[in-house]
Amino acid sequence: MVAFSGTRHQLTPAQISCARAAVASIPNSQSILVGCCPTGLDALVTSLCTQRPLSVFAANSHTKLALRNRTLRMVHQSHTLFAFPASSAIPHSGTWLAINAAAAMGIPVFVFSATPAAPLPLIGSIQSWSRVPSTQTPWGFPGFVFSVPVVPVTQSYLHF
Repeated sequence: MVAFSGTRHQLTPAQISCARAAVASIPNSQSILVGCCPTGLDALVTSLCTQRPLSVFAANSHTKLALRNRTLRMVHQSHTLFAFPASSAIPHSGTWLAINAAAAMGIPVFVFSATPAAPLPLIGSIQSWSRVPSTQTPWGFPGFVFSVPVVPVTQSYLHF
């Protein structure tokens, strides 16, 4: 399942093109996960998924806690996250929550910012960012460059 998270505000033309290309590159056998905002990225992705599996994650209210829980539920069910933040200056948004949570869980994250020249924030477990062409995403579509968070590898132990 592939999750999309992004700004509720107007996307840049480059973000719209990139989101369309990303959705189009994902096989129809893969479900797409998105939030319930009637504007911004959620609305765009929903409109692109009329002929494919789509799960819309709704919040039971518009409180910060309900929106946070909705975002975390969506990330926990995904195996890849495409994120389209409005800027790097809003590290407390739901999009940045999704990016940080997915990175911390080892879920591949591909960020296409509205301000690609601006440095991205080092939040949570994110130590740095690397640039990756869209041909190196799991579905290999051309024409875009994503930022990918670099997080430390931790050793986990299984206890029986």
